[in-house]
Amino acid sequence: MTGMEIVMKKMDRKKKQRLRKSRSIVRSTMELMIPVCVLFAVLLLFLFRNMGEAKEMAYRYMQDMATVNAARVNEDISKINSEMVYLIQQDKNIQGLPNDITPQTTEYYKLLQDIISLNKMLKIRYGGSYFFYEYIAAAELLVLDKSPYFSVSMKSDVALELEKVIKGYLSGERKRSEWNYFSAEGEEYLFCFYETGGRAVGCIIALGDLFTNFNISNLGYEGIPYLVMENGEILMQGQEDKREIQILLNGGYFHKPTVYSYQLGRIGQLNLLIASNEGILDKIIILQLANSILAISIILGVGVITFIYYKKILAPMRQFVKQLSDSEEEKWIHDTEDQQILELEMASAEFREMMRQIQSLKIAIYEKELMHSRTELEYVQEQINSHFYLNCISVIHGMAEMHHAEDIVLMSEKLSDYVRYVVNDSYVLREIRQEIAHIKDYIDIQKMRYEDFFHFEVISDEEVEKCLIPPLVLQVFVENAINHGVNFERQVEITLYIVEERYHGEDYIYICISDTGGGFTDESLDKIKNGKSIEYNGRRHVGVQNTLKRLQIIYGDRAEINFFNMSEHYGAVVELRIPVFHPTT
Repeated sequence: MTGMEIVMKKMDRKKKQRLRKSRSIVRSTMELMIPVCVLFAVLLLFLFRNMGEAKEMAYRYMQDMATVNAARVNEDISKINSEMVYLIQQDKNIQGLPNDITPQTTEYYKLLQDIISLNKMLKIRYGGSYFFYEYIAAAELLVLDKSPYFSVSMKSDVALELEKVIKGYLSGERKRSEWNYFSAEGEEYLFCFYETGGRAVGCIIALGDLFTNFNISNLGYEGIPYLVMENGEILMQGQEDKREIQILLNGGYFHKPTVYSYQLGRIGQLNLLIASNEGILDKIIILQLANSILAISIILGVGVITFIYYKKILAPMRQFVKQLSDSEEEKWIHDTEDQQILELEMASAEFREMMRQIQSLKIAIYEKELMHSRTELEYVQEQINSHFYLNCISVIHGMAEMHHAEDIVLMSEKLSDYVRYVVNDSYVLREIRQEIAHIKDYIDIQKMRYEDFFHFEVISDEEVEKCLIPPLVLQVFVENAINHGVNFERQVEITLYIVEERYHGEDYIYICISDTGGGFTDESLDKIKNGKSIEYNGRRHVGVQNTLKRLQIIYGDRAEINFFNMSEHYGAVVELRIPVFHPTT
């Protein structure tokens, strides 16, 4: 065999080796693509399954929430029914009003004021959503929680319609039950009605207020509440919504929706219809279709990328291998396989360890920021107290009825300043004088509600009012003093005392909020001490706990706060010491 033949044979052998190598790379690429496609198919299957589970979870959540709210409403209704029966049979004030009372019989004004005060107390007791009334048919006298209305009095549309339906029931023109309904000012109202000897007592609630607790949404689904009365009529907010309900119940779209039913005392049957947020289309079907298209697109994309990878990388690589010499080819292959794998494993191990440390650091920082953000958010949300704004709106409505234009302007202005201050950035420290001005706006609003049943005083000097303090800290304790200390039996004194003092060798701000109300209960003091939330009137109050968390985040162990009573079950006192922060010039 000649030297040339030996060289050619050797070249052919190397060519075959290169071809086998090239086919091996293509086969490896295909072997990689197939598992990826299978993986996407499995993920798509799990996605459909998880979507169904998410839907069931959303339904269960809304059902559980509606069950709890229905039980609470039933409890309120039962208590109201019992209370109304007692009032119509036993209350001396209601029995003491004569049938021929007129606006000129002034000797009964004190008795009327007592009945108005009773209506106010009942309204507060049941959370501000229910309005209570008394009616004497012979005198055409209707008493609400603001003032008495005689036949010659100017009345709101709600009062006029209420009086109209009561007259119809008393005359026998209307068939009545324990709970009835009427429409006024474009809204439906429910009211109970107890009557004896031409005298009636009861309460009123707007259908929208009753439905507030049943407007539940979760994971893209919402519950639409509506009432089915004893006569079969559907009551809900808005005629458009009522038509939509009828279409859904009749299966006018894709399928009949899920409906949960709850009996509300003797009012009727409350139904909670579960639908998507769009109200018409089942979003789950659209989402599944979109996910299917996405999965198919990804699989096609993998195929396209594989083809491009072969054309742009594998083919040039084959050409590059041909240009290598025999000895250099073998040395390059072995060096690459042996050395690069070992180095990659070492580098990967070191990199993984470094990533673990970075990930642990990120998690620690994230959790700290998350706790801070959650605390601030819950604190601000606690300030936006729905019951407080409902009371404010009720006061404004009452003023409008009595045509007190100046009071309405004042209330609107104070409430606007109050909301503007609350929604400002809660992370930025503010001057104490700004906090005091905000609290005074809050006090002015509460004065319109409680009138002269409490007195508020601020004792401080101009220098300490220039110091900085976290926003809305003082208001929490002043608000608690009003909510838990003020009643309609006697005047309560509330004092806010602020002074700068030397404490443990450093400059501190000493703040004391005190009142002459009933003081902290032993249970409340114990819960505050152990960092637990306080429940009052069926609501969970987190304002004090969130304030303590904020002070801990900002000042650490340098903040000191104490809760105690002046004497047993009398006079709540909150003492607070925080370091002095002066504004930068």
